[in-house]
Amino acid sequence: MGLDKVGDAIIKYIIIILLLFVRLDALGAESVFYKDKFKIKKDDDYVKDERKLLLLLAKDKENAELWYQLGLTQRYQDKLLEAFDSQNKANKLLPENVDIKLELARLYNLKMDFNKAESLVKEVVAAYPNYKEAKELEVRIKRNKLFNINSELYKWNINTGYRHSNYSRVSAPNAYTSFFQLGNWVTKDTLIYARLEDSESFNNRTKYYELGVAHILNDIYNVSFGTGYSTDSELIMKSAASAKVINNHKFLGDAWITTNIKQYRYKDIKVTTIKPGIRYTIIDNVQISGRYIKIIDNGKNLNGWDARIDWQTPIEKLRLFGGSFEESEMEDYKEINTKAYFTGFSFAFTSQVTLRMSYTHEEEENSSIKQVSLMALSLKF
Repeated sequence: MGLDKVGDAIIKYIIIILLLFVRLDALGAESVFYKDKFKIKKDDDYVKDERKLLLLLAKDKENAELWYQLGLTQRYQDKLLEAFDSQNKANKLLPENVDIKLELARLYNLKMDFNKAESLVKEVVAAYPNYKEAKELEVRIKRNKLFNINSELYKWNINTGYRHSNYSRVSAPNAYTSFFQLGNWVTKDTLIYARLEDSESFNNRTKYYELGVAHILNDIYNVSFGTGYSTDSELIMKSAASAKVINNHKFLGDAWITTNIKQYRYKDIKVTTIKPGIRYTIIDNVQISGRYIKIIDNGKNLNGWDARIDWQTPIEKLRLFGGSFEESEMEDYKEINTKAYFTGFSFAFTSQVTLRMSYTHEEEENSSIKQVSLMALSLKF
């Protein structure tokens, strides 16, 4: 199969899956995981309660408690749109009520609108620091926001995509990589995944296989580890960790210290890359990150850096990002420096389907210019 045919096939496959999941979302493919004091009830009990509350509200439309209780019964029946409407009416009538705010935070968390969920639950925790239920929900929301997935709602996720590279200033064939990654939240804190990549570069085709695990230790620390092997005998081991050093500061916001370590082994070649860095949330909608890059290539020390900014736009489903990096590598016993910039966006069609596209321009010192286009799709179910 030629390069163009492979690309066309992958694009068609992504479009088919996208249409399928958009349809599922339109049919209300949500599942309720949170049950509190009504958890022992049956579905028909919720229906009866809803009818009773609607009759009472017909006579007393300004009763915030009735709207709140109605919203609860609607959520337990998986009627999330109706539950939102009921709780918003309750909130307008009693804007300072923390139980109503907490319920709205739960609903936004279910919807995967983590910024609004986090904002509401912070208000509740600030007013009542010892409110156990609010603090537990705050932790869940932060974890979900970190991985952009509700591990209690969606157990599986798929990431698939296609990367295409073309070269100028030198004569070289186009290169491509298609990838597919399947992950499962075996617990609400632990994700395991398997990844397959199929690449062709300089007329050399290779397949790469990887297994890994990511674990949320608590609200402060997160770790991950993965190991991979390619058909050209390349062995890769990588690990990552992050620690939150500033948490919910009134003026400073949130900040994380991060580190990534990756080691390649290929025949008699050994390359280790270490990337310590920091990620900082300036405001709720803007996050910046930067890393120092240390590369040890068969005993030779090389240096570099990267920087990135992410912006959650006023369009709720659209996120923009961009940045730059500079790093070096050894080639024929010579140090080659590469400078690059990148830009892209992610768009969440639904809570289950997110499309990501990016463009990277890489320029090797006294050598090639590489332009990389990426299209990827993330599915949660």
